[in-house]
Amino acid sequence: MFRHSKMPWDELLVASVRVILRHYGLTCGSLVIDDTDNKRSKSAKALAHLYKLRDKESGGYLWGQSLVFLLLVPPKISIPVGFTFYQPAPECSAWYKKEKALKKQGVATPQRPPTPPAHPASPTKQQLALRL
Repeated sequence: MFRHSKMPWDELLVASVRVILRHYGLTCGSLVIDDTDNKRSKSAKALAHLYKLRDKESGGYLWGQSLVFLLLVPPKISIPVGFTFYQPAPECSAWYKKEKALKKQGVATPQRPPTPPAHPASPTKQQLALRL
């Protein structure tokens, strides 16, 4: 719905935050970054930015989305002022799988392949937070 809509959602969020700040008379606060995993199900396939998340409760894996939020936290209330989806780089995920297998086999660190370079199309959560 949001992707195909003609409404400028980013501008609407900015305008809404301004109205709230003016209404409550908020003049100071802190910007806080929060990341959260949004679990879906084992069979979810059609949502944007899905990837396998580790489920700490069951010890298994679920498909899910990871969101990075920018929150304004004044003394009275917390207001979300921006968000974006995070998805790990596919080459980093493949490297991590290989790294885990080599570690299990007892291969020394110098003989294992180095971490792949950062890919600009797949920024880290920290880089996404800085963009917000």
